[in-house]
Amino acid sequence: MREYECHDPIGPGVVVRAPETCCLFCDHCYDVWWDYSNGPYLLFCNKHEDVTKVDGPSGNCPDFQEEKENAEA
Repeated sequence: MREYECHDPIGPGVVVRAPETCCLFCDHCYDVWWDYSNGPYLLFCNKHEDVTKVDGPSGNCPDFQEEKENAEA
C-alpha cells in the first residue's frame, strides 16, 4: 500500500492509502475528484473511459504506468 495526498489549496487536504498500482499513481490518470469525508471518488484516465471496467482503482489495470514524477524519485 502507498499513501496518496489529496491537495487542497485552502485546507490541509486528505491522505489515503491505496494499492501500489492504483490509478492514483498512474501516469495516465490526469485528474482526481475527492471530498473530505470519503477521499477520492472519481478518477479520469487518458486510456480508459471507465477505470472500474479495468479494475484500475484496485491496482489491476493492464495499462498501469508509474507516474513520471514518482518514477524519478
